[in-house]
Amino acid sequence: MQEQEFYGGQVINEVFADAAANTPDSWVEGPNYSTASTAVTDEFAKVVTGKQTFAEALDKAQAKTVADLESRGLDVSESSMSTTLVRTTARRRFSGSGRWWVPYVFIAPFIVVFIVFMVAPIVIAIVNSLFATQTSGLGFGGSETLFVGLGNYLRAFADGDFLMSFARVALYGVVQVPVMMIIAAALALLFDSAVLKLKRFFQFAVFLPYAIPGVIAALLWGFLYQPSVSPFLQLFSSLGISANMLAPGTVLWSIANISIWSNVGINMIILFAALQALPREAYEAARIDGAGEVRIALSIKIPMIAPAVLLTTLSTVIGTLQLFNEPQVLQTITANVSSDYTPNMAIYAASTLGGDTNLGSAMAVILGLATLIVSLVLVRFTNRTPKERV
Repeated sequence: MQEQEFYGGQVINEVFADAAANTPDSWVEGPNYSTASTAVTDEFAKVVTGKQTFAEALDKAQAKTVADLESRGLDVSESSMSTTLVRTTARRRFSGSGRWWVPYVFIAPFIVVFIVFMVAPIVIAIVNSLFATQTSGLGFGGSETLFVGLGNYLRAFADGDFLMSFARVALYGVVQVPVMMIIAAALALLFDSAVLKLKRFFQFAVFLPYAIPGVIAALLWGFLYQPSVSPFLQLFSSLGISANMLAPGTVLWSIANISIWSNVGINMIILFAALQALPREAYEAARIDGAGEVRIALSIKIPMIAPAVLLTTLSTVIGTLQLFNEPQVLQTITANVSSDYTPNMAIYAASTLGGDTNLGSAMAVILGLATLIVSLVLVRFTNRTPKERV
């Protein structure tokens, strides 16, 4: 055992238990308890930082408590009631009064929801991907489920359209993620400056599209992409500019436009909140040294909110790999979006439209692993030390 786990030859938990049994309720309520609580908190903070042992903290807390109680005219001694008072207070403050199960009650709802809606679906998908359902007699002879191991994964990797959907999403992400982050960061910096007036109105206007469901946003932009009903495309046409937003070469960027319009607001809010928490003294010192607003933004503000930038970038990358709503809606108005246009659409097509849930599960596992790998690479890259970046 370590030194701080004993006090007077007794295990700390036994010290606490004895104190609780020998301390009257009147001594652990009101000003007496407050006195001991303050002393215990002050001294045990030094234990956490390694400045003293557990036993030293109890001794000093007891001495402080005795001095305070005696200064108020109470007849106490270090060897009697003050000892049990301090020990009982320490037990209450740092041992949960013996109710070891209380923290678990508070986190139990989260654990249950996490297991049911996160862990269980992952386990089910992995198990399901290892089996296949085979029918006989043209579907009239019944079906049986067979263990095929990695067979479904081999089928998924042999599907050229499924692999192409990853390449398409990768191209989409290479353009959409930087554009999204640049716009969000620029707006956050603009709202954090003293240049813009009516900040609250413009913040609300930028954030509002995020409150619109993705399907509704895709339907809205779907109408704006059709020349027959879009006032913008009709205006371009009257100016002699021909624009087909749903052509094979432009439909991917039309989808990116919907995604940026819908999600730039939440990223801006996160970055703006991080900027608001920064100390203003750093800006004033930079201005005294002659730095302009652009230099302050690039050299001070952005580096200081790097964790928020990483969070928003990571969420944007994950959202890119999970792209589904926008292309799924646009598929109803253009033939240039196929049923396996993105990995999520390919999973939906295989499991729901094709009825092969085993293959769909394998595809989902592959997509999940790809998302995990990309996220880890991004975190590792952004967390590199300056020496590692050279």
